[in-house]
Amino acid sequence: VDIADLEQQHQALLARRAQILASLGKDESYINIPPDCPKCGDRGYVGNRMCECMRRACIEEEQRRKELSVE
Repeated sequence: VDIADLEQQHQALLARRAQILASLGKDESYINIPPDCPKCGDRGYVGNRMCECMRRACIEEEQRRKELSVE
């Protein structure tokens, strides 16, 4: 498969998506939801370091599991 063909198909798909969204009265922001964490983009890591949002989520999950095991 030729890269140029793939790029052409990609552009056609993007145009079709824009048409569908426009027919629904929406724009690209409707499907491009911004991440909750601007630091890591919701990936959990910044480079090779765990992001604070992931660290918080791990702590909350550990506390939730402890609460469940006590009951």
